[in-house]
Amino acid sequence: MMYDHTTTWRHIVQRARFNAGGLTQAEFGDMLGVSAAAVNNWEMGRCKPQTRYQAEILAMYLDCRDRC
Repeated sequence: MMYDHTTTWRHIVQRARFNAGGLTQAEFGDMLGVSAAAVNNWEMGRCKPQTRYQAEILAMYLDCRDRC
């Protein structure tokens, strides 16, 4: 089986959104400057976030891991 990077991003985006206060996809997208549809595509594994959004998403993903 080939490693699929979108699977990893799918989980990271979902957890980042939860860590950001359980935001809706639209609210999370507004924070990043993308559409709710883009967030949905990331969470469904259809594509991964563009590089320019990855650092901010990873920071939110790691936020809870540092405190928990």
